[in-house]
Amino acid sequence: IMDRMYGWAYSALGKNSEAVESLNKFISAAPQKVIYDDNVYLGRAYGQLGTPEADSLSIINLEKAAPLDTMENIYREIAQKYYSTKRWDRAADYYTKTIANDKKPTNADFLNLGLSNYQAGLQSLRSVTDTTEQKKVRYQYFMKADSAFTRLAQNAESLGEPYPVAYYYRGQSNYYAYPQKESLNKGNAVPYYEKFLEMANAVTDSTKKQPLKRYMVTAYKFMASNALIKKDDAKAKEYFNKVLEIDPNDADVKKALETPPPPPPPPAKPKAGAKAPVKKKK
Repeated sequence: IMDRMYGWAYSALGKNSEAVESLNKFISAAPQKVIYDDNVYLGRAYGQLGTPEADSLSIINLEKAAPLDTMENIYREIAQKYYSTKRWDRAADYYTKTIANDKKPTNADFLNLGLSNYQAGLQSLRSVTDTTEQKKVRYQYFMKADSAFTRLAQNAESLGEPYPVAYYYRGQSNYYAYPQKESLNKGNAVPYYEKFLEMANAVTDSTKKQPLKRYMVTAYKFMASNALIKKDDAKAKEYFNKVLEIDPNDADVKKALETPPPPPPPPAKPKAGAKAPVKKKK
């Protein structure tokens, strides 16, 4: 028991190596007496040592404590560890558990769950080479991201704190869920970008609006691309000009506006041997 108390005390004092040593000594000597707090203190002490092995042992011990947790949400702590190391798939798993085991999940929980799945989806585009498998994996991750951002938007609005960026990421998720050409043709992302831009443009506080501007640039560029797909050059130009209102030096948009639209294709020539239709005699 003295080893346990030393371990807890060392952990509180930031003496993590000593905490690990004392707690491991206690756990080895009296495994039947191990309680939730022992694994929490040991997991947190390991997490401060800064080595890959210690990080792994940190998570192992926190995972042991998480199901017994009634005061804190240890799943959130594990999720944050995976998120900080860009282990997006694992972060998504543990943010899912965080939300499932919390009576009042926070906006940050929903946001981080969405971003974890979103980043895992982007990662899958680079790591999965089989086309069929890639389409399946990307779709699953981006739809999970979309679901999380939907819940984020709903939760934020229920608290009276609308969060426009949730709709931006719904647009992004629905765009990346499919290959580019298919995505543009489907247009699933359009209503979410439109909703985001509507909400962002309604923000009058310059301090709150400034962080939204980089998202607005991407959204307007997408809407311009969507207009070009529909051969609505005037609408595309309108969206491009909206980008320049935010960033007058955007090189891509300036180039797009300087490039004249392609000439209409020449009329099709009749195939060799083709004959005009013969009128039937009455």
